[in-house]
Amino acid sequence: MLARPAPSSKFPLVSVRSYQSYGQSLPEALRAALAGTAKPSLVFQAIRTTDMVYLGFEFYNAKTVVTAGQTEIVAEDAKLPMYMVVVFPSQHLGEQCVAYSTSLKTWPTPPLKGALAGFSWLVFELPATARVPYTMDGLLDWSEARPELVPAAGAAGAPSPPDPLHSALEVPWQLWLTPLAHGTWHHSTSPVAFKQITELWHTRLGAGGFEPPVVTPKLKAFWPRATPESSHRLLATHGSCRSTRTTASIS
Repeated sequence: MLARPAPSSKFPLVSVRSYQSYGQSLPEALRAALAGTAKPSLVFQAIRTTDMVYLGFEFYNAKTVVTAGQTEIVAEDAKLPMYMVVVFPSQHLGEQCVAYSTSLKTWPTPPLKGALAGFSWLVFELPATARVPYTMDGLLDWSEARPELVPAAGAAGAPSPPDPLHSALEVPWQLWLTPLAHGTWHHSTSPVAFKQITELWHTRLGAGGFEPPVVTPKLKAFWPRATPESSHRLLATHGSCRSTRTTASIS
């Protein structure tokens, strides 16, 4: 099971920005009730062996209903938006590096050290009126979903640790990245095959509804899981290897 830590109290389930987008203000009582106690209503995995889809799904303020024989996911409280979290397995492998120099006489004996990145996740807000078909195609249709991003995704946002209710990508290992507000995700909801060869399912980051090379999407590094120095000490052995600090320049 792709299980993640519980949401922290730093970011409530219904953010002030999200709630106000529905023409309402967030009551302090509701804020207090939700902060730190938000738990997903639905948690399950989606697996499709044809193109190796393996994703975790968490829905907040959600329930399942059956309409005309089709199971759908709808908002439990129709006055509030619904939230969908798509959980990805590890997306990166950190490997021990060996810096070459003319003075290097012997190479380390295999196996060298390595470490998998943790889970990454994308969080989306869905309208209170949304009806998500409980099918693979329905779960992979994010066209009406609005991304929920960490405060640091904004120009004036302060850095903060990743939170389960805001998108966070651990790519590369030990560095958390966030898409920006104009980022959009593009993928097929059904398997893609060509000449009896099926490609692995994947989603691609675009911007404003377009994909590269038409646009150049951007990511922003917002939090290190550990300091670049500690990452360096764990995986590097000889010389100065490329560390997380270099990648943090992505913007």
